[in-house]
Amino acid sequence: MAFIVKVRYTPATDTPRYLAQDAEGWHTTGFDNACHFTSELEATQAAEAFRPEHSRIKIEVEEVEDLVFDPDWVSAPGDSINDVLEHYKLTPEWLAGQLSLTEADTQKLLAGDLEITDELAEKLATAVRYSKQFWINRERHYREGLAKGLKKV
Repeated sequence: MAFIVKVRYTPATDTPRYLAQDAEGWHTTGFDNACHFTSELEATQAAEAFRPEHSRIKIEVEEVEDLVFDPDWVSAPGDSINDVLEHYKLTPEWLAGQLSLTEADTQKLLAGDLEITDELAEKLATAVRYSKQFWINRERHYREGLAKGLKKV
């Protein structure tokens, strides 16, 4: 089992929000992105860390089934990069310039055939706004998945 923190703003809203954390700190989100805590104490401590900034809220800790996402596939970091390019209507040629890569190497990056190094992760963080650590983790997860024999989608 796991625990989540449900947050309701007062005056009461119909739709609850759930506690999540990112590099900027605690915030509320939808259920699908809620932090799962391993103990009720851990969830309560996170709720208390969130409360001082937001005093007009009601907080509840709920026990939920710990649903584990364990796919039999892996996607290349280039899939995430392509999503960003598409969203902002940017081109691979633009990205190549931002990353100081040839267009051929940029295509390899997008296909998952060019490894994201620390230096490239830093450039990606500047170009497409996700953190350097996000790109390093995305690359590591991808390579680990391939090594385990997961299918590339």
